Amino acid sequence: MVTTNQELRSNLQEPENINNGLSNLLISTDIATIFLDVKLHIRWFPRPCGVFFSIIASNVGRPITDFSSKVQDPDLFSDAREVMKTLDPIKRQVRGPGPGV
Repeated sequence: MVTTNQELRSNLQEPENINNGLSNLLISTDIATIFLDVKLHIRWFPRPCGVFFSIIASNVGRPITDFSSKVQDPDLFSDAREVMKTLDPIKRQVRGPGPGV
């Protein structure tokens, strides 16, 4: 039983380590990536996303469509729905909220 518990702890620790590594990577690269579920609810985002959306940590779980985008792209939310449906990325150049963004 002790061996089984140790193995189970080890199996649970591996995904947590991977998750922490990915989180650290996204945070350190300043890439504004918002992770959404299939209903477009916010699952996770690094700090740089605040440049494009007025979201804070307590907004996790809310639909991204509740927030106005600071990016000039009228198709942003429909594109997000399409990506969720097809799992094919959509690349589009958009105008940001200010110079250099």
